[in-house]
Amino acid sequence: MKKYIVATLVVIAALYWFFQTPSINSPYSYDSIKTSQPPLSSSLQLDTEELHAKADSPNNYQSCILLIESNKNTRRDWANEQDWDQWLDKGYSIDDITLAIDHFSSQLHAANWRVKQLKFHSQLSKQNRELDEQAKQQFPEIYTDFVWERPVPQPSLKNITELSDDDAIALIQATGLTVDDVDWLLQQDSLSEALLFHAVNKLEDVNALLGDHIFAGENLHLIETAAANGQERVLNLLLTKNSELSNDPYLGTTMEYALAHLDYFFSFNKPLDDGAFARQVRIIKTLQALNSPANFTSQTEQQIAGHFPRNIYQFDAEQLAILQNEFELDLTQIVPKKSLAYDPNSPLIEELNTDLTQALAKQTSPAQLTQCQLLVENVNSQWQPHDLSYFSHKLIREGKQVNVANLNDIDPVLADCFSDTQRQRLPYRRSNNKSLNDAVYRLAKQKQIKKAIKMVENSQLEEAVNRDFFYQLLGYNPEYFTPLQLSQLRQETFDYNRIYRFSRKNITSLITQGLDIDKLDYEGRSLLDMAILNQDLTLLKYLVSHHISYPARANGRDPLYLLLDTNNYQFNPEHLLEYLSALMVLEPNIYPYHQRLMSLIRLKYPEIYTQITNQLPRLIVKDDTPLPPAVCHHN
Repeated sequence: MKKYIVATLVVIAALYWFFQTPSINSPYSYDSIKTSQPPLSSSLQLDTEELHAKADSPNNYQSCILLIESNKNTRRDWANEQDWDQWLDKGYSIDDITLAIDHFSSQLHAANWRVKQLKFHSQLSKQNRELDEQAKQQFPEIYTDFVWERPVPQPSLKNITELSDDDAIALIQATGLTVDDVDWLLQQDSLSEALLFHAVNKLEDVNALLGDHIFAGENLHLIETAAANGQERVLNLLLTKNSELSNDPYLGTTMEYALAHLDYFFSFNKPLDDGAFARQVRIIKTLQALNSPANFTSQTEQQIAGHFPRNIYQFDAEQLAILQNEFELDLTQIVPKKSLAYDPNSPLIEELNTDLTQALAKQTSPAQLTQCQLLVENVNSQWQPHDLSYFSHKLIREGKQVNVANLNDIDPVLADCFSDTQRQRLPYRRSNNKSLNDAVYRLAKQKQIKKAIKMVENSQLEEAVNRDFFYQLLGYNPEYFTPLQLSQLRQETFDYNRIYRFSRKNITSLITQGLDIDKLDYEGRSLLDMAILNQDLTLLKYLVSHHISYPARANGRDPLYLLLDTNNYQFNPEHLLEYLSALMVLEPNIYPYHQRLMSLIRLKYPEIYTQITNQLPRLIVKDDTPLPPAVCHHN
């Protein structure tokens, strides 16, 4: 990760300042606008040979999902590795390349690249390139470890918000300001309008481009900053100085920044009689009179909605009526923006598509991918389950209580999902006494468990701390089970998640040491559940061979349900038959919800279904068996 330099180079000390700021990621964690090709990521890693083998006959839902995800990853990686600047040298325009990045990568990536190009000739960007070049000459060995730029704001202004208004104004009057310094000042809520007026009046050119730096936004001119921060009088001052309204066809216009700020007021219930609300409305009226445009996905009396990179604005019928009746502002009269139009047949798109097709062809053929996409779309179109929220509202509309029993009548997964929201977890707390911890666990390693237990007991710790010691110590040796259960650390009800976490390899030994194979834990889980949820076939076979009782539950998913649930992220169709063969020895009852799950397996994995039912005919389902109606939560 590059660092932002805090040093003053001797050869350029008279000209520029440097400051050190650690490199940071973008503060924006999501793209609120859907793009034509959004960025995608997946943790799935495919073996190339396995992928091709599966793709030869793409009739398996999971292999198709993996193939599609891998294809998306390849697209993403290809787009991220592109040197988009090179296309400028080949004669393509900034607009052409912006649309290409938007299509193949993401809107945010396109906006970032476009801003960098449009700000290329700004004063700050020129200075930063000069600093970068000089640093490259002066410090070749460490040059690449740093980013060299002029600080914004300049160091003398950094603490201006801590000064009195008079002192702050005096500082402004004594300081040579750049347009980027003034842009920063406009974003400081605590500074007075008088100070901001002094700052703006010091600029020779209010239309100067803002520079590209680590904290820079995507606005190009000061007037957008004023509109986005509700600075009405500053905006009017800029207009008297012949400030030009921004009208970029891809980035935000002046009007769009103003609308986004008004949307912010509505979203956080800003009182209508608040002066800031009225000022923002007047800003929009001013811009409307100057025909400042905005992008709209909807512009009717019922809804106004639009977006630009990183921002959205939307107003419902009630809000539009308030603006009309209280402020005489009609958003339907705003001029629509002429945005960039994507052309799939443009020369650049065609050239890039050719390159991308070649990259994807190394992985799979277009025919195979298309066949997989059709298979997945077919399954998804037939199976459209609803989640807990949907069925909870449905029960309320029917005058029924939202409880475990009623949800279980719909599907056991809903009962479990609801129980998880109501259940009180067992408290655990790690001891913060390092010397005690070290001594106890040293004794455990030395197989002196009785001394270790006595040391914990003598410390008179809280129950949550004792519980943590119990499972930690149990993880050292399964033979510690009995002495732990005979001590003050004894657990009346177990937590199988904890047991599996600390004693995964020793559970069978724990059973021989006295762990009741049929006992359920505090959440009602069976050891069978743990074996299935953790894909532990060895444990499952052991439990079955030792005649574990199949858990009888009035509500919630049983082990067979957990095994057949294709929506479980751990579901593995390739090993399903092996697990089923072991579990079905216990002869569990087959209920309608099990049959629904088998119906879904038949839809998603027809070959697997055939293999299962050939060996286990009890799991055959009728052709008209419905699919599962519910999932816990939609992904």
